[in-house]
Amino acid sequence: MSPSHSAARRNPPVRVALVVLACFALPAAAVPLAAQAGGAVSGHVRDADGAGVPLALVVLAPADSTVPRRSSLTDRAGSFRFVDVPPGSYRLLLERIGYERQSSAALQVQAGATVTHEFAGRARAVTMAPIVARVAASGDRDGTCFTVGQLWRDSALATVWNEATKGVETRRAFDRQYPYALELRQSVTATPVRGTRLVRDSSFRVLVNDPARAEEDEQARREQRHRQGFGYTFGNVLTLDLPDEKELLDADFLTRHCLEAGVEEQDGAWQVRFRPVKPERGRIDVVGTIRLDTATFQVRSITYQYVRGRNVFIMAAVTYGDVPFFPGTELRVPLRGEFHGRPIGPVGASIRTVDGTITFSNYVT
Repeated sequence: MSPSHSAARRNPPVRVALVVLACFALPAAAVPLAAQAGGAVSGHVRDADGAGVPLALVVLAPADSTVPRRSSLTDRAGSFRFVDVPPGSYRLLLERIGYERQSSAALQVQAGATVTHEFAGRARAVTMAPIVARVAASGDRDGTCFTVGQLWRDSALATVWNEATKGVETRRAFDRQYPYALELRQSVTATPVRGTRLVRDSSFRVLVNDPARAEEDEQARREQRHRQGFGYTFGNVLTLDLPDEKELLDADFLTRHCLEAGVEEQDGAWQVRFRPVKPERGRIDVVGTIRLDTATFQVRSITYQYVRGRNVFIMAAVTYGDVPFFPGTELRVPLRGEFHGRPIGPVGASIRTVDGTITFSNYVT
């Protein structure tokens, strides 16, 4: 998306772009092994009434640590199947948001043979530790902040994080298995530094999820983040990347960022705040809040503050909702976003403020 804003006809075009990443990727460990002789593991996930549970996340966990885990979503009938599984000992794990993980007994896979397992719908709800809001002595709420290796220090925060990542893994597994498209529309209004005439622009794109590019796109995204952060300026162009919940609720994100202690409940949602571990001068980064439904741990909304160093210059928010992909099956996805603020760099010399909206619609498999 590249909305254009020109302060005056004699000036070169000025652009402020908020970029939504179109490709949703999986870590390399979740990509199925190919061209390898082995057996198969299959089965069903059923609810308490015996009906199949679609889009349940099933993980094939090997006893051999050198063999990567694999994951799959159940289909409309609640069925799952792993093929080309190297011979050895495995367990099946059933991940469901808001429920304790279920695990099978050890399964022995042999070349050319199929092992089956049935998951029954006897899940147990997750119990939350008491939520304690910690406040620093100065009154600043972000007195304590945890990276991925430190979450165990706050049991309530760790529980919310772990449940939220189940939803993320479900989204990732869906993106890996199913191609789909969506329409993205953005409208922008800019106020020039000189003059009173507002500059308006709009754009439209069709974004396509390609499961075959998952590993490549995930690696490219991580390399870009470590290299340039969440945005950059180049001449009269300011480009900002809008990270989705799969990126924010990922262990890699919590190596350079941290979650603030003190999960709060407000209007039926857990609020989890994130920020950089150490702001870097000149680097564009994000600070914000992820709001998760207290009953389902699904993402409701994400608010962002784009910062350079410690200075906030653009604020954005994205709301999520459930979209039916298959009959009787819904997936939580972004629906609408908005942003406003004052651009930095050469763009800020011509544009005083910028406001815009983004809509994600017509998800089609």
